[in-house]
This record gives sequence, structure tokens and C-alpha cells, in this order.
Amino acid sequence: KAYENGEKLIDDLAESFSEQIKENIEKKIEDYETEKQSLNSFKDSLRDLATNLEKPLVFIIDELDRCRPDFSIRLIERIKHFFDIPNIIFVLVMDKTQLTNVICHKYGYDNKVGEEYLDKFIDFTIALKTNESNKKEKYEKIIIDMLKNLGVD
Repeated sequence: KAYENGEKLIDDLAESFSEQIKENIEKKIEDYETEKQSLNSFKDSLRDLATNLEKPLVFIIDELDRCRPDFSIRLIERIKHFFDIPNIIFVLVMDKTQLTNVICHKYGYDNKVGEEYLDKFIDFTIALKTNESNKKEKYEKIIIDMLKNLGVD
């Protein structure tokens, strides 16, 4: 009798756990679908906004190389894949060498491959190699001219 009771208890527990696992999986799938719909709605709204603007919508992200390494990499990957929307421009301000080193460390690349990986996410680069005040105005003019060429005033 004790054996039968133990066997029934184990069967009941297994059924209960199975039901809980099934409910948790269904909830995760439902949450994923809700999040996916929310992101798609946001992307559609952003696309509509960018389409209706006369000038490009510009986002400036400064000091990207100073963020947590995993955050920096995820951010540039998401910008490239999620925000690949016409009339939206991202300006990433960073120490490119430092971010390349982060990529090399994370993925085990050498510097050349790390830089090539980073370049997949960047359309063009403006290298500012000095902090001399007389050069600052020159660099500002170059950046302003490049943004004007993209339709940004």
C-alpha cells in the first residue's frame, strides 16, 4: 500500500510540474510575441516620423567606448539591424581603437578582423586625432559639412 501511495504521489508531482512548465513556456511565448509586436509598432512609428520629416532624424551617441563592453557591442548591432530605416542617421562618438579592442576580446578576433567587424556597422569615419583648440574648429567644420551633405542642418 505504501508503495502504491508513493507511486501515486510521484505521478501527481510529475503531472503538476509538467503543467507548471507548460504554463511557464506558454507565458514566455506570449510575452515574446507581445514584446515583438511592441518593438514592431515602435519601429513603424519611427519610420513614419522619419519619412514625414524634411530632414534626416539624427541620434548622437557619445562615449560609446566608455560603456560596458557587452552593452556597446549590443547597441551597435541593434542600431544596424533594428534602426536600418531610411532618413535616420546615427552619429557614434567613440575611440574606435578602444571599441575594436573590446570586439577582439569578446569574439577572439585579431585587430584587423575586429576593425573589419566594427566597420560593418559604420558607413564612414571621421578621425579626430588631437585635442588642440586650433584644430577643433577645423574638425567641427568638417563634421558640419558632412552632415549637411546628408541633408542635416
